Amino acid sequence: MHIHKINSNSQEHQSFLSQNRKDPITGDSILESDEVVFCAGCKSVFLCDTWEYLGKRHCGQSGTLIDFPLQQAIHIKLDNEILFYKSLLTNGESLFNIPSKAKKKPWLYEENFLSAYDKFQESNINTGLFIFLVSLVSLALYFFTSNFFIFLSILVILLLLLIVGRIHDSYYIKKVNLKYKKFYSNTFYISKKTVGFVTKYGKKQYTLPVRYIEKVVFRHTGHKAKNKYFKIYYKVEGVEKTEHVTCYLSDDTFEDPFSLFDSIRFLSQNKDIQVKIESIEEDTINHLKKLNQKWSTNFSISYLLHNNLFL
Repeated sequence: MHIHKINSNSQEHQSFLSQNRKDPITGDSILESDEVVFCAGCKSVFLCDTWEYLGKRHCGQSGTLIDFPLQQAIHIKLDNEILFYKSLLTNGESLFNIPSKAKKKPWLYEENFLSAYDKFQESNINTGLFIFLVSLVSLALYFFTSNFFIFLSILVILLLLLIVGRIHDSYYIKKVNLKYKKFYSNTFYISKKTVGFVTKYGKKQYTLPVRYIEKVVFRHTGHKAKNKYFKIYYKVEGVEKTEHVTCYLSDDTFEDPFSLFDSIRFLSQNKDIQVKIESIEEDTINHLKKLNQKWSTNFSISYLLHNNLFL
């Protein structure tokens, strides 16, 4: 990790000290001579001891900034910051799909298409399926006609489509909102005031304001994809019962449980949101209990015995 020692003789450090920054976990003020690291993912600053306590990981990664960031780079508006994000799973039971309930009120919808080609990519026919079918047709034509030129022409056309797609994405990512640059597929995210699902680069956005959220339930009951998830319960205006959406989690989520639960902690500060955590992993539970005490939250944390599960 890259450690920076705060030095009041440095102009950059003077600007940093004038912001009265605090360690986001301990709440301790960061003062002259303190040793700090900056998370490469979100640019948050941590005291070295805190970074060690977090297992040298944050935002699902372990990178730290080599250079001391300039004032404009570290002056982040937390209201708009992405606190946690995960690509939706791409295997088993169509878990990568954005839940249909997220496409209804009170979820808010927004789209950000930049070109006609962009809309073509988002058409009903799946791009991968289209390429597969065209390839299959070209093979059939070659088999029945033995005309290699036709076969080669179709393959060249497909290759050109793929190249155009790559060039388009390279152009698109320069134009897209900064917070969505790393979203290469359907993704779930948590910010301080919203949760949401977005498609690649945030082209389609389904957002739920935190004021609607009543409860978050995290459950880890096994190693299959369908057994690792959390549910967000929220109210719908004019409807008595509470609705919920489910977000399935990949295994690497549990390698850094801090990132997910710290983001939920920020959510619960906005509103009295009930947070319930259940897991069969004793190490995860023990780690979260320590974090719970350190954060002084009211998370409900339970260790599930395997023989007590109803799967």
